[in-house]
Amino acid sequence: MCKQLKELARSAVPPYRVILPDAADPRGLGVVESYNVAQYAPMSRELLEPKVSQYPPGTIFVLFRAWPLTEDQRKLEDKVQVIFAKRGTLLEKPTN
Repeated sequence: MCKQLKELARSAVPPYRVILPDAADPRGLGVVESYNVAQYAPMSRELLEPKVSQYPPGTIFVLFRAWPLTEDQRKLEDKVQVIFAKRGTLLEKPTN
């Protein structure tokens, strides 16, 4: 339990971690569509922009890839990156 609480606390400080659903199967068996921002989860895509808008412009977020980088996953990342940019925040992608 302590390990889980420490992980949750780490996600609540900048740079905030963002985890996207699996683009290949975002609503698959046992998996719900989930856009995680900092310590907030699960979130639908419809709730992503309102959540990002709660952070001040200039806030930096870091994408954490939980799924293989396929073409569909890259397209999803690009679409989500636009949402962050539109709100004046930055979503950094991992280099690998």
